[in-house]
Amino acid sequence: MSSTALATAPTARERTLALSSLAASSDWRGALILIDAAEEQDAGSRLDVINYNGAINVCGRASRWREALQLLGRLPTHGLAADAASYSAAIAACARGGAPLRKAFGLLARMRHTNVKPTVICFGAALAACGRLSQWPAALRLLRGTPWSRTSARGAGECL
Repeated sequence: MSSTALATAPTARERTLALSSLAASSDWRGALILIDAAEEQDAGSRLDVINYNGAINVCGRASRWREALQLLGRLPTHGLAADAASYSAAIAACARGGAPLRKAFGLLARMRHTNVKPTVICFGAALAACGRLSQWPAALRLLRGTPWSRTSARGAGECL
């Protein structure tokens, strides 16, 4: 790679800003091109989890759950670990894109397996997947298994 190419390679922050712009227009192809180009230019080491999360989010906004899951799967290849934001973006992509419910639930299971603590956002995205697919029994099972399900019945009743 020439020194000119190195001088013009975008920084992680610049890629994050570009991905934010792509998210506004749901340009999932542009997000994939940006990530692919960075990896091909041997700049993969300069990509960070935030860049991948941004690209996963763009794919999710465009209902491209398969692409979002592929990006999530590429993180370890580049020495990066998925975080709660990675998983919540991927689960949301599954919800928006109409992926089989097992995909969203599988991501929650993988979070637990990799010691990434699911957040309220992760559970909310999984519940959205249940709603989109009209799977209310699965939503109830999910709610029973959340850390928040242990609230008192009185407290839950006050929310109604």
